[in-house]
Amino acid sequence: MILNRFPRPSLRPLLPALLLGLSLSLTSPAMASAPDGEQPAQAASTGATPLDQLAQKKFPAPDGSALDVAELKGKPVVINFWATWCPPCIREMPDLAALAREMGDQAAFIGIAADTDGNVKKFTAKNPDIDFPLVLAGYNALNLSRQWGNERGGLPFTVVLDAKGQIQWRHSGTVDVDALRSMLKSGELR
Repeated sequence: MILNRFPRPSLRPLLPALLLGLSLSLTSPAMASAPDGEQPAQAASTGATPLDQLAQKKFPAPDGSALDVAELKGKPVVINFWATWCPPCIREMPDLAALAREMGDQAAFIGIAADTDGNVKKFTAKNPDIDFPLVLAGYNALNLSRQWGNERGGLPFTVVLDAKGQIQWRHSGTVDVDALRSMLKSGELR
């Protein structure tokens, strides 16, 4: 019979994407109704800068410590949304770490992982040269990145805040480290 020649399609390969969509809609009802890239009314009405919004969230580091956002105020901040299961994210991490070391106190770098504690711990153990702060946000990282302009919800996604905590630059995909370096060294973000 002709119908038996074609295997029945399986939803198994789509399961991670289906679960991600379900978790995003369950964890962020405000974002479910907002168009891509727009902040929910609650965040917009507070007058809080993106850096203030970040300070309100409690993203732990893999070592159990918490990010001290007060240390970031008054300087440009590069925020990279990433995951261990994202090959372009992993490829750009050494370049971002090298740039963070090069910039020293002139700019702060943070990696917000859309991942699990175990995966990030394994990654950092294998990559000790990735020495800028990494925090864990799980799927909430994708919610936050969408609020900050990541319309597609893809990774990696990089945001640059100026010294006042306002978003000055967004980039989906692997970042051009030379362009990022030029922007940070230009002094325009102070």
